[in-house]
Amino acid sequence: MTEFIEYSVRADDTSDSGPTLSTIGGELYIGWTGENNHFVNIMPIVRLPDGQMYFDGERKAILSNRAGGGPALCPSEVAGEGALVWAVDNPQGELNGIIGATLNGNLNETRELVSFEWTDHSPAAELWVKEVNVAWTGSNNLQINCAPLTWEDSGWTFSSARKSISTETTPYEPALSWRPAPNRMYVGWTGEGDHELNLMYCQGLDWGTPQRRTDFDRGTKRTFAEYSDGGPAIRVQAATMIFLYRGSGNENLNLLRVDLDDGSVIAKNISGHLSSYRPAITGLDGVKYVAWTGLDDHLYVGRVARDMA
Repeated sequence: MTEFIEYSVRADDTSDSGPTLSTIGGELYIGWTGENNHFVNIMPIVRLPDGQMYFDGERKAILSNRAGGGPALCPSEVAGEGALVWAVDNPQGELNGIIGATLNGNLNETRELVSFEWTDHSPAAELWVKEVNVAWTGSNNLQINCAPLTWEDSGWTFSSARKSISTETTPYEPALSWRPAPNRMYVGWTGEGDHELNLMYCQGLDWGTPQRRTDFDRGTKRTFAEYSDGGPAIRVQAATMIFLYRGSGNENLNLLRVDLDDGSVIAKNISGHLSSYRPAITGLDGVKYVAWTGLDDHLYVGRVARDMA
């Protein structure tokens, strides 16, 4: 076991699902579903010059929306600098796209968008140049679905006509991460039945292309001899993909780095920190941060050692 989390902080807040982690305007934000009440929460994490961190509870926002699983959070440049976009699945299983947040720290909910898509798990969201892509596991069929949220004069729209449905299946949450060069959107997932980690991508098209879709190419699929009892979180760093996931047969957090060009495994590290749910990972100022719900149901955020990410 090689610990990759060099520093972590524990929140007073609790959840009965995995959190989400994202950055906007030079700040780190954590989002989660409140334990017992299932309201969606968002809170900044302050990073101090000496490397320490703390949860800024005075700026925590509790939305009026409930979620049946953990939310997904990502920045959205098209809604204005500092906007946050996340998607949640409510207790009825209907996938929702929610718009909110500004740079000044007043995380106000500005608009709700109901997609009329259904899922039994938490969704994923990732900004792809001009659009936010949302991925989810289909209700009852376990197929990976993906569709963009687009900004129009009338507001946000969920482009169901541009939805793609993969033949790949997962019993857990899928994950998304964009690689700017080359222009590719990656989806990572834990396979149905074998619980093995998988990865494939959609090659980006010109933005003027009519009815552009996020169609993931099964010909690009790579499978790694690593296993999980939950959905992974993924994050691109240059030519490396980082997987963060709970182990198979245990609840240890695992960090796997793979080469995106040749598919080889660069390194794997196992943490002593434990979680029953999907963790989250993001990057800010050249540093990787992770978040998870501990076995005590409290939220944690940690900093990954630079030589391990």
